Amino acid sequence: MSGLPPGWEWTSVEDVGEVNLGRQRSPEHHSGLHMRPYLRVANVFENRIDTSDVKEMNFTPEEFERFALRRGDILLNEGQSRELVGRPAMFRDEVPGACFQNTLVRFRASEASLPEYALAVFRSYFHTEQFQRICKWTTNIAHLGAERFASVPFPLAPLPEQKRIADKLDALLARVDACRERLDRVPLLLKRFRQAVLAAATSGELTEEWREQRGYSADSWEMTVFGAALSG
Repeated sequence: MSGLPPGWEWTSVEDVGEVNLGRQRSPEHHSGLHMRPYLRVANVFENRIDTSDVKEMNFTPEEFERFALRRGDILLNEGQSRELVGRPAMFRDEVPGACFQNTLVRFRASEASLPEYALAVFRSYFHTEQFQRICKWTTNIAHLGAERFASVPFPLAPLPEQKRIADKLDALLARVDACRERLDRVPLLLKRFRQAVLAAATSGELTEEWREQRGYSADSWEMTVFGAALSG
């Protein structure tokens, strides 16, 4: 384990927050007097909660108190494919009154750690495959395990530094996301450019000056191009 800056210390995940596994699905919970939305692994992407397909099941008032999500809770994929196990996202009240299923592990930060900083640590562990190294396999599913996750080492920084790190990281990752969005548009831009070039070529715009020098009209040039295309 590498050294830390002055004022930091190595601790464990369970020392800086509360770790819980969600409620298991079963047929008896498919209906009841206390139907509530719940999040499962299909809703948790990296730093994003997908609300396009949120299901419901029955949670008694006692169960709701145990499994209800609060703003700032961090959810991690407990059971997933190996490359996606431990994928984390923060709950920001995207689904008010939601609970969570046992395909997810919930981390609720204590006063020792800011949720935003804890999320940064977990995202780092996810990308450096530290979660993959501690997971266990059941058939084709990798399991993070609440107890194994709770015992993972955690680099605890002073609270003011945690906030500076979280704020700086948010700004940098926002720039990365903006660059990625621009790059994602490149294939479409290239397709449109190719279409424009082909349209200009077949309309005569691309070689207008050359044709004028040789006495071609636009109509005669189009017939020449299409004739060549048909004969080719």
